[in-house]
Amino acid sequence: MTVQEIRSIASLPIMTEAAHQVYPIATLYIVATPIGNVTDISLRALHLLSLADAVACEDTRNTAHLLTRFGLNKPLIAAHQHNEREVAETLIARLHAGERIALVSDAGTPAVSAARKA
Repeated sequence: MTVQEIRSIASLPIMTEAAHQVYPIATLYIVATPIGNVTDISLRALHLLSLADAVACEDTRNTAHLLTRFGLNKPLIAAHQHNEREVAETLIARLHAGERIALVSDAGTPAVSAARKA
């Protein structure tokens, strides 16, 4: 996406509607990311990512690339199976401090996985 395309999306009337919704502080937001096609991201996901004080993610490289595609720059917190306990403490502290944290995975909805055949 070009900067001009991003600006045209930001100026859509529906984005004004999203801005009038209430997004409390001190909240962990679960944000679904596109699986495959980056343009499949929802307007709500973009709005939440723009409001977040930080983004907790599986792989900071992938998430940084996604945010850059939409002109966003947020502090990233690596949150994956190898550091769950330490990151949980960090996220809780930041939430207690009143921050909005977006939790994303590399593709899809965080903490939700498709059923696998045994």
